[in-house]
Amino acid sequence: MVMAFGGWSDAAEAATTAVSTLDQMWDGRHFASIDPEDFYDFTQVRPRVYFTENMNRAIEWPSSWFSYHRHPKQEHDVVLLRSMEPQLRWRTFSEGIMSFAERLNASCIVSLGALLADVPHTRPVQLTGFGTGFLQGKLRSLGISMSQYEGPTGILGVLYEAATRRGIPAMSLWAAAPHYISTATNPHVSIGLLEGLQQAMGWSLDLSSLRDEARQFTLEVNAIIQANPEASAYVTRLEEAAQSGQPSPGGPPTEVLLTELEEFLRRRRGNDSNAADEPE
Repeated sequence: MVMAFGGWSDAAEAATTAVSTLDQMWDGRHFASIDPEDFYDFTQVRPRVYFTENMNRAIEWPSSWFSYHRHPKQEHDVVLLRSMEPQLRWRTFSEGIMSFAERLNASCIVSLGALLADVPHTRPVQLTGFGTGFLQGKLRSLGISMSQYEGPTGILGVLYEAATRRGIPAMSLWAAAPHYISTATNPHVSIGLLEGLQQAMGWSLDLSSLRDEARQFTLEVNAIIQANPEASAYVTRLEEAAQSGQPSPGGPPTEVLLTELEEFLRRRRGNDSNAADEPE
């Protein structure tokens, strides 16, 4: 079972985009969902209103869907879960998902996450992770460093603990997303997660479509940054820090908020939202 949650653990929407990409790539069959009533504060995650084909108004509630993919060349099939992080009753929520995973005889739980970091968008995506038992050894063999984070956690941390308590092998992969381009979906970071996932699972994924999107995204971001000398200098400092292994130079000064880049990202997000707003 591979899962991702929108919100706190989904910087640049990289994790949920990765799971949605798998769902589309495999033509996943949606077979279950979670009733949002007990787990969401609808003033925080609001339902949406839209017009149907008959021009009637309808409500779309926050959704959590499960889909599955028959994997003929692998020992196991795959179940995907995409959801928004709940605001309420985390223990009940996580225990419900783990009980469902046991009913499905899930052999492994894999969660995907992304966090904002002082990393340049021009370098390969940095991955960290953690896992139980043999999965930790698998991550180490792939050169993925173990996360040393301690502090406030999200639903992924709660789910991981619930899985280990039930004896279900669990693994979590996290990608670092550039903090200065965080206001739109970053396909480059999603690719990093999917590449790590396919290596860990021994899968072969066709990421060509997502790579095309990432190349176009990077070209547009580069053009805007190169037109801003101060922003370009800041990215160069991030690159040098990444190359040397030195601490990052810290956040850019207030005047380097990259107004044009923010406008581009907002426009890109608006285009993505308009496409998502079309009711099925």
